[in-house]
Amino acid sequence: MKMRKLKLGLASLAAVAVLAGCSSATTLTDASGQTATRSTATGNSGSSEALTALLSENQESHYSQDDSDYDESSVTQITLNGSSATASGGGVTVDGSTVTITSAGTYRLAGSLTGQVIVNADSQDVKLILNGVELTNPSGSPMVVTAADEVTLILADGTENTISDADTYADTSSEAPSSAVDSASDLSIAGNGSLSVTGNNNDAINSADGLVIAGGNVTVKAADDGIRGKDYVIVSGGTVNVEATGDGIKSDNETNADRGYVLIENGTVNITSGDDGIKGFNDVAISGGAVTVSNSLEAVEAQTLVISGGQTRLTSSDDGINISGDNPQGFTIAGGAVTIDSEGDGLDSNAAGTISGGSVVILGPTVGGNGSVDVQSGLTVTGGELWAIGTSGMAESPSENSTQAFVFTNLNGSSTGEVSIADSSGNVIATQASSKQYSSVLYSGPSISAESTYEILLGGKSAGTVSANQYATGMGSGPGGGQPGADQQSSRPGR
Repeated sequence: MKMRKLKLGLASLAAVAVLAGCSSATTLTDASGQTATRSTATGNSGSSEALTALLSENQESHYSQDDSDYDESSVTQITLNGSSATASGGGVTVDGSTVTITSAGTYRLAGSLTGQVIVNADSQDVKLILNGVELTNPSGSPMVVTAADEVTLILADGTENTISDADTYADTSSEAPSSAVDSASDLSIAGNGSLSVTGNNNDAINSADGLVIAGGNVTVKAADDGIRGKDYVIVSGGTVNVEATGDGIKSDNETNADRGYVLIENGTVNITSGDDGIKGFNDVAISGGAVTVSNSLEAVEAQTLVISGGQTRLTSSDDGINISGDNPQGFTIAGGAVTIDSEGDGLDSNAAGTISGGSVVILGPTVGGNGSVDVQSGLTVTGGELWAIGTSGMAESPSENSTQAFVFTNLNGSSTGEVSIADSSGNVIATQASSKQYSSVLYSGPSISAESTYEILLGGKSAGTVSANQYATGMGSGPGGGQPGADQQSSRPGR
């Protein structure tokens, strides 16, 4: 176990994230599907260092590739027959509609069962091959792990598997299972089949330890949280679709400083949630894959966040990224492409914030009282590319600690549509489209030179010029503009 935590903290993460990166073409899309393509510093070396620094402070994953390997000759067949089941070997007991696995081994389940599958194999590893399974339970949880070291659900190639629990459980005691898939031990999901889990009572998939999704097509719908791993949730492959009334993906260990984290390192993750999209009590890290939070209160919430790769698209009715909690450390974006469409703050940190690589586009908010950027100790930009296009009421520019230049201006009204930055020769060096109304524009990228003069174009028409690293206000509005800029008085030039 590693003891916590960024007491070296975001200062250390930021330091390693400043390492030089390389340049690549990046295409970004706003909420309306409009795109802009440009050259972006990806910060590959620094992004790897930042991620390594964060993960070294946390408990390692329980999962390894051989957890999903098995010897076919040693597989025990379990056939589900509606309200009963039969087994071809030992390690299994059947009592009416309850199937209990009591020994280590690999078990293949097929058929349908109205009842319950229980794993009670103290401190042993169990592999369950789901080979076309339909599990329901009208009075509780259909799949429960009460005791094991690790349990791996292997989704057989080409199969569809469904698990659905009761709306109301017969046993509502505090120690009783309360989720459709409920595990007291480390749980992994792998394979190339599909799994659909409906949590009608509470969560869809819940582990009281760690939870790893390494493969398969996993779809969950939940009355509360979609996917919860108390110690950690790791997505390393497959496709994960979450529809949740509560949080989408969550890890909430509040006791152990090296746990309570969410890591997405590969695969495709799509989340619609009524509360937070992705929530780590301590940390959230995104190092690869494609992550889309299409509806949320706050899209990502943690005390520490590192994004070092992948494509991340966040939509929220409040903050897009929120760094808060008892010991907030801040965020580092060191690689990848991040798009935030928020009605609250886009990047909100109650501590530090650094952008050192990759590309970040923030669209919104559209009303005063929030800002595209709200970083308590100031946003440090040392590389990559940043667009922040929103209301001017609480607009904030990068801090004096930034080493990469920026262009920042408030408009004399509001605009919608495309905004471009042109150099003194009239060459357009960056363009971003927004379907939302905005009255403030911030851009930072490798093409901006300190104290050079740049022209702001709205809808292809000049709105005025501004010097890099200077705060400008009162520029003309573009298409859709003409609204009074009454909220400009409270703007926040760099802290």
